[in-house]
Amino acid sequence: MKILKFEYYTEEILIENLRKIHLKGSPDLKIYKNAKIYIKENVDTNDIHFPQYYVLEKDLNEIELTRRELLEYGIDIFKLKGFVRVFYRDENDYQVKIFDVLPPVVEISKADGDIPLLNDGMHRLYLAHREGCKMNVVTVEDFDHSYPYYALPNEGGWSNLKRCSEVPDIKKNYRIKEYKTLFRDFNTAFINVTQSRTNKKPRQLKVAGEKVRVCGE
Repeated sequence: MKILKFEYYTEEILIENLRKIHLKGSPDLKIYKNAKIYIKENVDTNDIHFPQYYVLEKDLNEIELTRRELLEYGIDIFKLKGFVRVFYRDENDYQVKIFDVLPPVVEISKADGDIPLLNDGMHRLYLAHREGCKMNVVTVEDFDHSYPYYALPNEGGWSNLKRCSEVPDIKKNYRIKEYKTLFRDFNTAFINVTQSRTNKKPRQLKVAGEKVRVCGE
């Protein structure tokens, strides 16, 4: 992957976009619309609960490469105060692709005793934990708790998380049988955040407001 350029959007635009997130297949259910949303800085990775039981090697490699290349421009994805839109091209591929990098998104989950529960950003969180780095995270409080996160926390934490080359049979412990009805679709307001980007055509979303920085043009 070769980064061609990036656009860095402010905290205000990040929060504005997060308020537009809706549950998958339910555009009227914008559960963050009236929530308290803010960036919490220098969070210890041990203080965040997460539902996943695995991380994928290929996704770790992609995020690690992204961080290394952006560091050359003074942007550390562990310390974001907004979000970064990355334009890139794979080796031997002339198509320009796009994805957004957000700080990990954490909900204060009343369904689980008011713990900070990770919704998005497992691979970023894992890399920061491995390197002993603290992270900036987006924290969401007072959202519509009628719709808790679709998976339960991994009670074993870091000791119960595996690095895998392929997606394992057991990915998460789902909260309900119809768990997809609780899925937060971050791709309704951002580009290619919550899915593998291999062979995916990015959705072209417009973001209102000023970019803090554009590099590589």
